[in-house]
Amino acid sequence: VDRTERKRCRRREDRAFGEILHQKLGDVMEADAQEAFRRISNLVTLGKVCEIKSDEGLALARVELDGRGSDFLPVLLWNSDFVKVWMPIRIGQQVAVFFPFGEGDFGLVLPGIYHKGNREPGGANDGNVIVEIGGVRFESDGADLRLKAPGKIKIEPGGDIDIDGSTIHLNEEEI
Repeated sequence: VDRTERKRCRRREDRAFGEILHQKLGDVMEADAQEAFRRISNLVTLGKVCEIKSDEGLALARVELDGRGSDFLPVLLWNSDFVKVWMPIRIGQQVAVFFPFGEGDFGLVLPGIYHKGNREPGGANDGNVIVEIGGVRFESDGADLRLKAPGKIKIEPGGDIDIDGSTIHLNEEEI
């Protein structure tokens, strides 16, 4: 076989190899793209709390996602080494679950989603900070603080109570 024929055979083999390689790489890239899309699609999922460990003092919850229960996952709450806010979630509460890697084996429960069954508190669009716990309501506009409670308010100081104000009203009477 002459030299020209060998070059042609090599080119055909190289072309065939290149086509096979291109096809295999395309298949791998398509599978990788599908896997990436699946992970991105699973980053945040909505569900309902089906079991909690709040009564044990733990911020952990199982969430029903698409008809199956998750492992116990940590609940994201406000806290630092100085300020701690404990807002236990309830069974049946709607939450979002953030899966940072797009996989169901580790996630964070994000409570606090407003929806038809859990409306924003009245006055929420007035620029006020509002905290409602059951029937108790704390409200502030940055200057005044209002506290409303359907029951009694009990103050148990470890020391003195100082009230500084120009006027004190008790049952609408000036003291």
